[in-house]
Amino acid sequence: MKQSHSFCAGIALALSLLAPALSAQGAQRPVARGAPSLLADATFHPGAYEPVRVFLARGTKYRVEFSEPGIQMDMRSYEGKALPFIIDVNYGADVSGRSVFELRPQVDGVVEFRPAFVESGRAVRFQLWNAATDHSRDATNDPTDSLPLEFGVMVEAGSHGAYVNQLMNYGDKGSSTAACFALRTGPGILSRVWGCAAGIEVAGGGIGGAVPWFFIEPRVRLVGSRRRGGIRLDSGVLLRLAKRARDNKRPVAQDPSGEALDGVGIYAGVQTLESGSGGWGLVASLQAQHISSRASGSSGADTKSFRVTFGRFF
Repeated sequence: MKQSHSFCAGIALALSLLAPALSAQGAQRPVARGAPSLLADATFHPGAYEPVRVFLARGTKYRVEFSEPGIQMDMRSYEGKALPFIIDVNYGADVSGRSVFELRPQVDGVVEFRPAFVESGRAVRFQLWNAATDHSRDATNDPTDSLPLEFGVMVEAGSHGAYVNQLMNYGDKGSSTAACFALRTGPGILSRVWGCAAGIEVAGGGIGGAVPWFFIEPRVRLVGSRRRGGIRLDSGVLLRLAKRARDNKRPVAQDPSGEALDGVGIYAGVQTLESGSGGWGLVASLQAQHISSRASGSSGADTKSFRVTFGRFF
């Protein structure tokens, strides 16, 4: 029991230390949304190419337009950081008479822009626009603000040890199966929180047979990207809170339905996030669990459990 309580305290302390950092990361910078906006508009005159400096945020697409064709763009990081990836949108001859590029920064930073080649005697207009946010970016350090809340179902199977202390036996070791209504993703920092919102577990090894528990199990993702349209690795911590259902095989005086269970643990697995919404998840979890007792003089009992969970989200 002492080991379980120490483990619970350790997890709680870790979460309390991580919460401010996660919140700060979620509010680190705004997410571009809605219609593109003009960030810079300047004219470069022949012989006077004073650079234009603009802050570019990682994970946001930008569009650069020069009013003349055949312009070679010159960029320099004002802070010595990696330069954005460049895509030549209208490579070759262009009927619009413009040079158009798309930029995809990999780091935050201030970038200097200037045309590297301009036909003599002609002024060149430079415009920089930001486009829609790229949801393929890594949300471990930058959660997105526009992810939809997903609903789903989860089923799980596993096993648990015996719940025994010096005074009484709350249940022998056995298998367990469960199903629950689940939630996943959400705006901002809530994209890290998911899990069972309401479920029921049937645990074997009870004195009177299988024991039903009503439970919730929120999970916090600590490691794993926030990618749409792909498979991601996913791991973090979880909290399980459960209440024992009525045991009709016992007398009312011995009914254990007032018993409560709390568990803390870790999980790891894989999840998919479809391009719009939905996907599936397959994870394994290990928990330290404690049953509290209504009996006078009894401190409850501790054990460990292992579960494999599959979920489908819509």
